[in-house]
Amino acid sequence: MSTDGNFRFGPWVIGASALLGLGVLAGRLSGLVREVELASSFGVSARADVAVLLLTLPDLLVNLLLSGGLTAALVPRLKSLQESEAQLLIRQTLLLVLLLFGLFAIFFSALPNVFFSLLAPGILPESLPSSMAIIATALAIPLTAASGVTTAALSAQHRFLIAGLGTLVFNVSVIAALMISTDVDQSLSVLGLGIAVGAGVRFFSQLACLHRGWFFGEVRGRLLDLSFVRGFLLTALSASLMLLVPVIVRALASNVSDGAISAFNYATKLVELPMGVLITSIATVALARLSHYNAHQNVLEARTALHDGVRRSTLNGLGAGLLVAFFAEAIVALVFGGGAMSSESVERVTRLTRILMVGLPFLALTSMAMAALNSQEKHAAVLKATIGCLLLLPVFALPGLWMSSEGLLACAVVLFQTTHALALARLSGLIKSFRFTWWDTKMTVGVGIVVAVSAAAMALDFFLRHFTQGNSLASMLTLIIAMGVIVIFSQRST
Repeated sequence: MSTDGNFRFGPWVIGASALLGLGVLAGRLSGLVREVELASSFGVSARADVAVLLLTLPDLLVNLLLSGGLTAALVPRLKSLQESEAQLLIRQTLLLVLLLFGLFAIFFSALPNVFFSLLAPGILPESLPSSMAIIATALAIPLTAASGVTTAALSAQHRFLIAGLGTLVFNVSVIAALMISTDVDQSLSVLGLGIAVGAGVRFFSQLACLHRGWFFGEVRGRLLDLSFVRGFLLTALSASLMLLVPVIVRALASNVSDGAISAFNYATKLVELPMGVLITSIATVALARLSHYNAHQNVLEARTALHDGVRRSTLNGLGAGLLVAFFAEAIVALVFGGGAMSSESVERVTRLTRILMVGLPFLALTSMAMAALNSQEKHAAVLKATIGCLLLLPVFALPGLWMSSEGLLACAVVLFQTTHALALARLSGLIKSFRFTWWDTKMTVGVGIVVAVSAAAMALDFFLRHFTQGNSLASMLTLIIAMGVIVIFSQRST
């Protein structure tokens, strides 16, 4: 393992973003298995909505208040400090996070109705989970927050694979809980225990991968100064506002129809798989590298790394958006088409998935623009752009609410993503004078090849379906091969 996060084995080199992508892929695939078990146990129903809220609550609360901003604020600061100072900063942050989120967990345990009424106002009080499920989920909150600190420390050391495997560790525990739960009445309580165990194993496994100096030693010092706290608060608020978009739309959808929360959840998980593997992994590695270049004032290297990352992630996002949207019916049928999922429910998830995939290329642009701005510690610019775009979300959502349409609410999410991407790209210099500064001849050729490969995959799938009677496995094989070609091309073209 080299110091820049690449893995070298003889003449072969696996890039840091590829390593992180592998870890994220394992986590996302296990997340799909988790959603399959969830769909099989609860289907699309009011009880499924409660299960989804329990499952996502620790990560949601921590991400809203901490993780997104913590990584963006910590990594640039850690890269600018000596190792001893970086270790002290991690110890201080870890202690503070455990104390704050421990108190937050107590508050959630005491007043769970407050949180559920905010996250899903359409859920009836009698559908709320038992006290055991709530307490177990509350235990996961400080542990999940602490994992955000250890993930930032690992990323700053370019140990991306270990950080990326955290989701896999968590999901394995949840899957086990869903599989062993056979009693419908106790299923939510067992799920809560699985969430708590998974959060604990994730945190302590990451802690074990860090040198003891990162968590044992003096905690007094002046590293948690006002400048760092201000940067963290700005980035945390920006990340929280972005995460609020699907949460707000999900909450609005709970008033549209029963099962809307779970339907949006299943569709979102299908979007998160290519997003995490093909886009977020590139942006995460880029943040660490751009922070290093900016700390040493290597402007040319920073600009080259940024433009290469944008081209790669955008090509990946375009290819995944086209292919997954086309193959959505086969994907949803293969992944979720069983257990308590009816054909109507599969159709609902398919429709939402196709709409949400339209925003994937814009999410790629957003991720890289945020990495560029945060690496320069321009946190206020990110926050202002995010607030401005978020204020437009209610306007985007009005047609969906007026017509009681899940599809139009999904379109509101895509409109927000598009507006947000263009605003951040302009602030980061990726757009100047209505021109993409990173778009060159290689990018034009790349887009043409991505479209051509996608069209060939669609034509091949049409041909195979005629001879295989619509076999979903044949469609999946076609999708995987086409996406593999696109990823290899985007990697080599930058």
